[in-house]
Amino acid sequence: MDFVKDEIVHVSGDAAELWIYGYDVRVDTDARIEEAPAPHARKVLVTLFSIDGDVNVTTYVRRSKLKLRDEDFPAFFSGGAHTCAMSGARKICGHGCINGFSCTHQHSSRIPLFGQGTVCPLEKYNVTDKDANVPWFERKSVTDMELTALCARCEHAMVKASEKELSVERKDFARYCIDCPVQSVRETMDEAAAEARRS
Repeated sequence: MDFVKDEIVHVSGDAAELWIYGYDVRVDTDARIEEAPAPHARKVLVTLFSIDGDVNVTTYVRRSKLKLRDEDFPAFFSGGAHTCAMSGARKICGHGCINGFSCTHQHSSRIPLFGQGTVCPLEKYNVTDKDANVPWFERKSVTDMELTALCARCEHAMVKASEKELSVERKDFARYCIDCPVQSVRETMDEAAAEARRS
């Protein structure tokens, strides 16, 4: 399975079977990918959010034991959360956002940043020139499902899922989400929907 830098994964199992040294405990936590692994690498460098009372522990973990977080709620996203999020990122970044991050994606204009983030949350998605050069009349609108998938795969969100419902809580709104292109699009969609209801 391929992983990208800053992707959030789930780690579960005994420390020994996960190849985590220095701990002899059961592990059940999310983690952030610190380096995209080479194609045939058997270990991946991650930061575990918690392990045996310790927080933000950076260590190598057995690759085959890492699980994409969206595998826990496949029924909510067409094609899976990874595919759905990638589609949303291509539309947002490829069409030109207005957020003030210095990134490799195109911007139609830039607005000041208000939070603490210095790297765009969508920078990790592989948006190419091909995505950016889609003619305006062929561009498709971002869907609510794609926005939810992007938030669900972000470290600044907390996902709660049941058999029939999935909710995403943006836990770092004032520090990070406030400047996120995903939040900008969501606010624009909400404003358009409110305007349509008034008319």
